[in-house]
Amino acid sequence: MAGASAGAIGLATAELAAALLHARVSPVLAVGEAIIELTPGAVAERAISVVGRADKPLLVIGVLCGLLIGSALAGVVMLRHRGLGTTALVALPVVALVAAITRADARAADMLPAVVGGVVGLMVALWLVPRSTVSPSAPQERAHVASRSPSRRLFLRDVGLTLLAAGVVGGASRWAGSARRSVEEARRKVRLTFAAPTAPSGVELGVPGISPWTTPTDTFYRIDTSLAPPLIKPADWVLRIHGMVERELRLSYSDLVERGLTDSWVTLCCVSNEVGGELIGNALWSGVRMDDLLAEAGPLPEADALLSTSRDGWTCGTPLSALTDGRDALLAVAMNGEPLPVEHGFP
Repeated sequence: MAGASAGAIGLATAELAAALLHARVSPVLAVGEAIIELTPGAVAERAISVVGRADKPLLVIGVLCGLLIGSALAGVVMLRHRGLGTTALVALPVVALVAAITRADARAADMLPAVVGGVVGLMVALWLVPRSTVSPSAPQERAHVASRSPSRRLFLRDVGLTLLAAGVVGGASRWAGSARRSVEEARRKVRLTFAAPTAPSGVELGVPGISPWTTPTDTFYRIDTSLAPPLIKPADWVLRIHGMVERELRLSYSDLVERGLTDSWVTLCCVSNEVGGELIGNALWSGVRMDDLLAEAGPLPEADALLSTSRDGWTCGTPLSALTDGRDALLAVAMNGEPLPVEHGFP
């Protein structure tokens, strides 16, 4: 029971971490996809012919059962050989970690769920499994071990608390995942009118080693102060321009995009980027001109900067002159001909 309970809380924690960090796949799905990749074609076809469309759900259930059974066996081994059992327990998240990082689209964030889940599961297992790893023979030794071991009632209580925590964390992971899916669905429904991302003539030199004019959206660099970006639906988003202005301005997402969009090729570069580094990208950005919005709000003569505040509390200061000197300073809503990805500030 100790090993299985530790496996359950570790799994739940890993799933929650995957949801919060927006990992491309959770550890369970990563292992499942690895199994699909490694399964010979003839075997896979035979399995599909037997179970039909239930092959994927059954595979996920099989991975879950394998994890819990493996954790339970590791817990049993820990009773006799603590080191061996601990090694077996650690091997389970290592398998998930390898499955996640060997994917073609793997990112650094995809490593963390398996690591976090493995650490939590191991800590809980070490807490639940008694430290008496040898079965004493003498009555005096048995009495001494019994005095150090938790009672059965306390053990069952701890297991119950662990399973309850696993249920709560698992529910939170489902909630976090559903929030992401809901926002992604809202993003797919957004309909905007903007120019196709066609590169200007003469910019593609065809020289080996030179980056393309357009940086693909999915490889565009991202520097953030938070582990996960805010999840906001367009219907819940509001722009408020206030403070040292003549007229406070409040615009919904629909109000904003209905004003018409301006398209501009803009290169972004991180201040920490080195020569030849990857923290730079060029994209076709579509949005509403900031000078138009600010002109409508009417900044007071003594105002000299714009303080932007995100839903999650992040702030950034921008000189007012940089937004009103005629350059294409945009409040962007689209990138390379598509609504902004969640990772880059949707909506």
